[in-house]
Amino acid sequence: MDMRLTPTGSFRWKMNDTLLRDQEIIQKAQKTLKDYFEINLNTTVEKRVIWDASKAVMRGFLIQQNTIKKRAQNEKKDKILEKIKECEKKLRSKPKSQEILREIKLYQAQYSKLINQEVEWKIKLMKQRTFESANKCGKLLAWQLKKRQKLNTVTNLEIEGRNIQNPVEIRKCFQRYFKQLYMQGPQKETEIDQFLRRNGLPKLSQENRTILNYKITQQEIEGAIQNMQLGKSPGPDGLTSKYYKTLKDYLTQPLMEVCNEIMEGKKAPESWKEAFITLIPKSETENTQLKNYRPIYLLNVDYKIFANILANRFKRVLNEVIHKDQAGFLPGRHLFDNTRNIIDILELLQTNINTKAVLIFIDAEKAFDNISWKFMKKNLEGMGVGRGFENGIDAIYSEQFTQERGGFALPDLRLYYESAAFCWLKDWLLLENTDVLDLEGFNNAFGWHAYLWYDKVIVHKAFKNHIVRKAILNVWIKYKDLLENKTPRWLSPMEAKARKRLSMEAKWPKYWEILEKVGDTWRLQSFEKLKDKVRDWLHYAQIREVFNLDKKTGFQVEKSKLETELLEPKTKVLSKMYNLLLKWNTQDETVKSAMIKWAQDIGYNIMFADWERLWTTGVRFTACNALKENIMKMIYRWYMTPVKLAKIYHLPDNKCWKCKGTEGTFFHLWWTCPRVKAFWEMIYNELKKVFKYTFPKKPEAFLLGMVGQRVLKKD
Repeated sequence: MDMRLTPTGSFRWKMNDTLLRDQEIIQKAQKTLKDYFEINLNTTVEKRVIWDASKAVMRGFLIQQNTIKKRAQNEKKDKILEKIKECEKKLRSKPKSQEILREIKLYQAQYSKLINQEVEWKIKLMKQRTFESANKCGKLLAWQLKKRQKLNTVTNLEIEGRNIQNPVEIRKCFQRYFKQLYMQGPQKETEIDQFLRRNGLPKLSQENRTILNYKITQQEIEGAIQNMQLGKSPGPDGLTSKYYKTLKDYLTQPLMEVCNEIMEGKKAPESWKEAFITLIPKSETENTQLKNYRPIYLLNVDYKIFANILANRFKRVLNEVIHKDQAGFLPGRHLFDNTRNIIDILELLQTNINTKAVLIFIDAEKAFDNISWKFMKKNLEGMGVGRGFENGIDAIYSEQFTQERGGFALPDLRLYYESAAFCWLKDWLLLENTDVLDLEGFNNAFGWHAYLWYDKVIVHKAFKNHIVRKAILNVWIKYKDLLENKTPRWLSPMEAKARKRLSMEAKWPKYWEILEKVGDTWRLQSFEKLKDKVRDWLHYAQIREVFNLDKKTGFQVEKSKLETELLEPKTKVLSKMYNLLLKWNTQDETVKSAMIKWAQDIGYNIMFADWERLWTTGVRFTACNALKENIMKMIYRWYMTPVKLAKIYHLPDNKCWKCKGTEGTFFHLWWTCPRVKAFWEMIYNELKKVFKYTFPKKPEAFLLGMVGQRVLKKD
């Protein structure tokens, strides 16, 4: 790797994202790109060169527009300053001239007005961001909560007992350190080949190889651009993700052509070979030590788009080749799998107190930085990823130079936890991940399906003594009838009838594998057909006994929601299950409990059309999350009242905090309390003066904003 440290004082251009908020500039940028690609794409020049040149053209265009904008902003100030200087010269020759003094003060007032306008605009933008974000869990809150650290400028380093403060020497120390860190030692290809022959990953199927190597499409480019986050620092070309998002209609096609040429074996754009390294000090460490700085690589956005496309393709096939012990970072795998393993081990050790054990956690230091790319390349070749995908990987890692609901996204936590429980329950249903199942079910008296479908937990009460099993089983019992109203296809009567032991079969036949349809009825296959799957006649007789009971319920012919939403998908299982549970928990709640309570309090029913209008438009009239939050709190009667607190904490006093004479119910606190009534009367009278219109004073209008059509448009 060649280290290119940016010389001190060198300029790093970064696109001004605010330029692309101006529609006039956007239209000019679109025309510039359109004209450029129409002229150059049909020539004999390499696509990668045309692409890099387009970025240079657009950098020049954006610099020009930024300059024009700044010049227009500064022109007035410069003219006023020039006049002030002229007046000051005149004042030196005529120091007692009151007319010149008045003229200077006039120009100074004009200059101050321009400066104040700029400051006011910036304050207005800052207030707008604060108003819209409020206490929303977003970037603004993250910035406010972020630990304020000193500037990341390195002023001194401790190297072999010496204190180095010279900036040039400090830069050289970092250069030597990272060059040595990333330097690949001598690697013998024969040793790599021998290791891979013994321990290499299995070859990919033709179907998976096709997934990795088909031509990159516009949809993939657009999807990668759409997933790019705004506000991230750009790479050496200075173009941010805002540039690609705003102008994607004109950039997608040429970028797709460049990416496909790379997959065919042609060279990548030269700009993809550069990156900035930004050094971030690790928290709570000594900042004078080289090893306590974490390098962050700032890469060009177009490079990241291509890399994301390859990564998304690779994720689709990795599940088949990466061992199941690898938790997280792959579709269908989660980091909480490791947490579950730890809990299971601790539960097992609590039962077997004489067993000596130790849990060891190992972390590879700078694993990504120290990886052997030659080994990785050989490994990919051995897997048979295909020539096109190999070309894409080569383009990414070779010749790299480094330089320095209702508008609320708040989930229902109860449903979220239940969805997470179903992700764990997946192993119980499919009888997969046997290593973990053996740990969790080491003291089970029956097979897992006996507890899930045949209620053996009534017989074996100790099943619920396990902290994980109890929680997951309770969730399953709650939704069992909704998920499976007939005997499910995935149920294994053989596993359910088996006595639990650690040497049990790894795979158990499911009902859909041992049943056959004769006419309109289902029947169990003969012993001859199942003799490879059952142990003996007694075992077969037990299965037939279970089958005769299950057929009274009937068998699931088509795939159930449980299979399609949880068991089959490998990705986004948590979100799919959450959406399904959310649908079930709200589909029958056309009239919500809060709506009934509001009707009881005000003494009459609110029309359902008014509620519909409130849900669809009433909570979306503002961009301010704080106002939206207040509306939702009022609709759902979120606030704690004296009556509610007295019930929770068994308090003797449940009177209103304001009037001290009546029960402090929700409606009393907000509407019928005499002191609150006076407040609303004042608001009502002021509104009549403003609108010059008399309208009914109803609680739903003031508390819920249900104005409806009662106030005519002409008024």
